[in-house]
Amino acid sequence: MKKRIRKFLLEIILLLLIFNLQKVGIAHAEFIDDEKSVNNTLNAGTLDFAISAGDYSPVPLTPGIPAIRSASIIDSGSLSFNYDIHTVQTGGSNDFCNALNLEAKLDGITKYNGSLLGFVLSPAVLFGGSDSWDFIAKFDSTDPSLQNKTCDFNLVFRSWQTDSDGTWGFKDQEVLENNVSSGHWVALVISNISHFIGTPGSPNQMKATVSWNTNEPATSNLKWRIDPDPSWTALTADTMADQTHHSRDIDGLLPETTYYVEVESADSAGNSATASYSFVTGILITGVDWYDDIVINEFLPNPIGDDAALMPGGEWIELYNRGSETRNLQDWYLTDFDGHKLYLASGLNIAPGEFMVVYRNGDPNFDLDNSFLGDEVNLYSSTGELVDEHFYSVAWSEEVLENKSIARYPDGTDDWFDPIPSPGGPNVLEVQLLPTPTPSLEFSLRNDKKTVAFTVSNISAFEKISYEIVYDSIGEDKGIAGSADLAGENTFSRNDLLLGSCSGIEGKVCTYDEGITKLRCKVTLDGLTQVILEEEIDY
Repeated sequence: MKKRIRKFLLEIILLLLIFNLQKVGIAHAEFIDDEKSVNNTLNAGTLDFAISAGDYSPVPLTPGIPAIRSASIIDSGSLSFNYDIHTVQTGGSNDFCNALNLEAKLDGITKYNGSLLGFVLSPAVLFGGSDSWDFIAKFDSTDPSLQNKTCDFNLVFRSWQTDSDGTWGFKDQEVLENNVSSGHWVALVISNISHFIGTPGSPNQMKATVSWNTNEPATSNLKWRIDPDPSWTALTADTMADQTHHSRDIDGLLPETTYYVEVESADSAGNSATASYSFVTGILITGVDWYDDIVINEFLPNPIGDDAALMPGGEWIELYNRGSETRNLQDWYLTDFDGHKLYLASGLNIAPGEFMVVYRNGDPNFDLDNSFLGDEVNLYSSTGELVDEHFYSVAWSEEVLENKSIARYPDGTDDWFDPIPSPGGPNVLEVQLLPTPTPSLEFSLRNDKKTVAFTVSNISAFEKISYEIVYDSIGEDKGIAGSADLAGENTFSRNDLLLGSCSGIEGKVCTYDEGITKLRCKVTLDGLTQVILEEEIDY
């Protein structure tokens, strides 16, 4: 009985084992092992180089003569590298920089020869361990405007490890600053010295205007003396080298006197030239002191255009009543040296202090001669009595200049000059020029601090305007620049200049610069002279 029970229990256990083993899919077993690596070293390479350079020589530059600057690349790193070079202008004269040529030689082999500002070393070169460069600056133009100029530019060296395309990996950049300047090669020459006895600066005093030319902009200085005085009288010094046609006035000339003149001009580099000249003054011409109050007050012997043109053109003679009573000039007439008559209109009255202009008005006979010997103007009354006369001649220091009248000044007095024509009105010695207003700059920051504006006024005398607005944004230089030709306008404005940038897509999105501290506006006006205006505002 016991054996059967034991057998029955064993069969049950076996069935349970079989039943549970059928539920098991996979059985896992794990094996673990540890190993240790010791004495490992990780090394990182470096890419670093420097530039050792001398100065350009010889300087300053003159046309056709090159200046050389040598530079060596010193490797301070451990990695091999490729590098290129390009130029960036940083200042100086744009015209001079554009005129410069640069030849770049690596170990004596030319790698580039062309415009300085266009220099790009391409393809890049592999650093050879001891690279030596010669940079040769030169220009050939003899244009005098390139004298005494400078050009500032950087040579930018960019390097990267050899197994990189330059967009990743180790890199280095070095900047070699450069400054080259031009010298002076055109000798200053004075030519075409001349003079004329012109409108005096005060009554009854002759004035000489001495003129001369130079081949480049220079100063205009003059000194003079007369015999027997050996000392020179110098006119006020001119320090602006800005004219090629020069003129200076000597006032209060003495009659029948030889004047010795020395003119001197100096260019912007201080190169000077002098030249001597002399002239002789004639006698001081005065009118006939007749008893009559009607006088020849002014006449125009050499008008612009035809001398016999119809009025108001052509020759004319002005009469003046310096008396206290009204006079009737019925049948009065004028004559020239040859006796040709020019009658006044009939029935004319002239009141005290009044002017009367008699025009030649196409008369074929009456003629005021413009030659060296000159002519004379005579005034006769209705009875044929000579009332007034005036002789004029280059020989008497009265040059017959076009559209320059010969006149009494002040009106009705005995002193004659060659002033600005003023028929029918008081005589004046010179055109009264109004002072030229000084250009001014207004620079402002809008309330939103996102845009700026500026206005330049009193600029009608200038031909071109250039402007630049410079500011610092989080350590980075930013700027706005532009230029325009001027056509006589007196003001120039730019409004809503953005301190930032905008996208060009529809519904553009603008990004404004941050961290701005100061803004500076510089405006350059160019014409016969150059004026630079600058304003600075805090952000």
